[in-house]
Amino acid sequence: PWTGGAGAGRLRPSPHEAMIVLNLEIPEGENQNTIVPPLERFVDSRIDAPVETHLSGLFGRDLNKASVDAVHKGELIAFPVLIVVLLFVFRSPIAAAIPLLIALGTLGAGFGIIALLTRLQDLDALTLSLASMIGLALGVDYSLLLVSRFREALARGHPPREAASIAANTAGRTATFAGWVLVSIMVVTCLVSPGTILFSPAVGAIVVTLLSM
Repeated sequence: PWTGGAGAGRLRPSPHEAMIVLNLEIPEGENQNTIVPPLERFVDSRIDAPVETHLSGLFGRDLNKASVDAVHKGELIAFPVLIVVLLFVFRSPIAAAIPLLIALGTLGAGFGIIALLTRLQDLDALTLSLASMIGLALGVDYSLLLVSRFREALARGHPPREAASIAANTAGRTATFAGWVLVSIMVVTCLVSPGTILFSPAVGAIVVTLLSM
């Protein structure tokens, strides 16, 4: 230790043991995702036993990685199930493809907008993963509701143009109201969340929700 005091004993508990603690500050304009991995590789290539190194203070990064992995696993399960459910509901590949194509279009546009937003604000990797799940869910949900109401109106004998108007006036209002409620909740989350752990996913959710609406 550089100085004495109560902490000296913990830094050097015996003549053959010592500990040095380095404080790593992230330069302005950088983030831990770009600074830390090269640092880890540098240390690992130069440190041998019995010396041990430990990196602390990266709870957010580890949480981010675990969350992204969990979302990816969820996507692998959800997508095939979604296709089966749509085919079961509509009993027509063409009709089932409409909600799916709308959802995929929402995701494509959403990823583009999020990519532009990253030039203005640092966003975690979880942003795209959560936007993918929410965009897929809302894109299918809202379009499924509209298509279902449209088909119900057709079954009651309304011509296609009138059936589309009925669907927009009923299911359309429902989807719009639900979307604005979700956007409002995400805006509040952005305002009150500490750091980027909740801010980044909330931004992604706002983007894909507006596109879905």
